[in-house]
Amino acid sequence: MSLDASTFHSQSVQAIEWFLGGLSTGGLLQTANNALNRVEDSTSGALTRAISSNASNITNHNNLIVPKQRKISPLQTTLTQQMAAPTLS
Repeated sequence: MSLDASTFHSQSVQAIEWFLGGLSTGGLLQTANNALNRVEDSTSGALTRAISSNASNITNHNNLIVPKQRKISPLQTTLTQQMAAPTLS
């Protein structure tokens, strides 16, 4: 997006105000505000959904890791004990 300064300067204040509009009266400001609301809405915004999805993925991965860690811990203990045991020569 770019601004053509000569076009901008040739417009009346009313035309610029119409283009910009307001948060509830249409125009650029309302369009930008609506877009930001869709992104950051606390219940259905894109950021909220992405955060929720990532948290769910982390939980799912943790649920996969925990049982494997339960299997590894006793093996690690046994291996450590075996390595610390005196060797017979």
